[in-house]
This record gives sequence, C-alpha cells and structure tokens, in this order.
Amino acid sequence: MGDTEVKSAQQVPNRGHELHQELPIDFPDPLFRVLHQIIRFAIRILAILMVAVILWGVGDVMIYLAGQGHSNYWGRVLAQR
Repeated sequence: MGDTEVKSAQQVPNRGHELHQELPIDFPDPLFRVLHQIIRFAIRILAILMVAVILWGVGDVMIYLAGQGHSNYWGRVLAQR
C-alpha cells in the first residue's frame, strides 16, 4: 500500500510552468514588444499608486487618532442630526 502511494506521487509530472508563460522582452513582433513595455510601465505606476493610497490611509488614521478628531467625534455626529 505504501509503495503504490509513493509511485503514484512520483509519476505526476510537475506542470507548474504551464500555468503562466512570460512574454519575452525580445519577442520578434515589434507591436507585442511595445505593448509589453506599456503594460510593464502601467503596472509600475499602479504599484506606486497603491502604496501611496495605503500610506495615505495609515497617515490619515494616525492624524485622526493623534488629534482631537476622536474626542469630539460623537458630538459632531449628533449635532448633524
């Protein structure tokens, strides 16, 4: 019983490389090369923007908690009603 489990596990090929295949930067078609560069540039910009939004949110919470915002929050909420 133990031998068949080991053999079946060894016979399964590793197909992790088939899940994703990166487009090479030196692809022969110039249109695909340009599009690939545009996509990579856009990903960098989006990554920078995501980090900026996260830091902005953390800073906003820290300013809110450090300032007078949390001490008078319910007074402002009730005053608006």
